[in-house]
Amino acid sequence: DKAQLWLGSGDLEAAASETTEAYPGVAHTRTVVRIGDYFVVADRLKSEAEHTFDLYLHSEGKLSLPAAKTEAQPVAAPVQWVEGLTARTPALEFSGRWAEGGGGIGFWLSGTSPMTPMTGQCPAESGSRKIPLLVSRQKGKAADFVTVLYPYQGRLDLGVERKGNEFHIRHGATVDVLTLPEDDIRPTVSRERLAGHSP
Repeated sequence: DKAQLWLGSGDLEAAASETTEAYPGVAHTRTVVRIGDYFVVADRLKSEAEHTFDLYLHSEGKLSLPAAKTEAQPVAAPVQWVEGLTARTPALEFSGRWAEGGGGIGFWLSGTSPMTPMTGQCPAESGSRKIPLLVSRQKGKAADFVTVLYPYQGRLDLGVERKGNEFHIRHGATVDVLTLPEDDIRPTVSRERLAGHSP
């Protein structure tokens, strides 16, 4: 197991860790990047055998997947503490939000192969209260998940475009171009303003 920390230098802060102990036969590397007030989490999983890889995300608030047009179909929960799990059509990327009051958390996910988005309920701080759960599933010998988590107030204004290991993250009049190298190299980011927007 190993870990790396890249402290902020005015653009971002990042940390990466790798383990083979969490899941039998699987090497898992997680990189967490903070850019201002939002986070990007990259999970890379590799194995010699076929696996089902599930990424779990949960938060307070109402969960919605506005881009998921297909009707949700009930599926069996992979663990007993997940309830009411339903699945939608697999996609290489999808987005949505958890909303509560006048704000919430917007998210965008991308995978190396089509991901099956699933929603359900899971325990909060205790088993007596449930909160919305999002599960993203990929199958294969390897899988990458990249997640953008963006807190917002008022209207959510977030768009992400992936170009290989480069992610163009638009929020408001700003575009952050994040590069996520694969091997022990510090992530980098550059910031651009959209034309036609005043500072």
